[in-house]
Amino acid sequence: MGGRGSWALRRRGLVRMSGGGEMGPFPVPDPSGPTTFTGNITITRSATSAQISSALGRNLSRRDIARMAGAPDGSVVRITARGNTVSVSIDHVKLRTPATISFSQNSSGITYHGVSVFASGKNSQGLASNMVIRGVAHSASKGVSRVEVSAAIGSARSQSTGSLTWAKLGLNKTLTAAERASLPASLRGAKDLNTVMLTRQGVSWWRKNRSTFSGYLDLTRGSKGLTLARRAVKSLGIPIRLKPSRATTGGRWAARRKRLGLS
Repeated sequence: MGGRGSWALRRRGLVRMSGGGEMGPFPVPDPSGPTTFTGNITITRSATSAQISSALGRNLSRRDIARMAGAPDGSVVRITARGNTVSVSIDHVKLRTPATISFSQNSSGITYHGVSVFASGKNSQGLASNMVIRGVAHSASKGVSRVEVSAAIGSARSQSTGSLTWAKLGLNKTLTAAERASLPASLRGAKDLNTVMLTRQGVSWWRKNRSTFSGYLDLTRGSKGLTLARRAVKSLGIPIRLKPSRATTGGRWAARRKRLGLS
């Protein structure tokens, strides 16, 4: 469900549901007002919590997945589960196109797969960044240990989550030879973007030299990515509380899978 049709339904305070969805009325956001994140969303045509938990190997509800995807109030969220992958589509009046995120199992937890999010309209500045930062924070607390994203350059005018936002959040890549050659003298030994972004001088350098790139965010304990992610979400007052990975829970994880009927 997307575009004008879904927004027309939301303006009337009702969204038609099918396939185990949840139904309004619910608070309709003012297109020109600020965007909030209190969980006032509508989930439609979605996989069940049991299907989600089976796909990702974690006890997760549809509301959990919507928060992990960063859905703002007033969103219409569609969740599908197939194999070991859960896909999410977020439709909102301030998004230029629906945001799409997916989650899949990996050897130590869950991988978040995302792309740049584009917002538009009055008072939508910062919405895209807010969505991805909140989504990553909630994802880390639910067992996501790795984030993979293709980050566009973005700009303040485009109101998108560009490569500057993602780099500040901890998305990493290997620096090219040309990038290493242009680094400030104090950072000449850096080989990856995380190392650069840990310093103010590095952030200033990336702001001027950023590019579109595909990277990964390591959210495991002790990683540079986790340090940067925690720094990024601190201003929003969202602490990152890591969910223990399957690699560290051993028999407890196996017992939990058995209780959930996932083994």
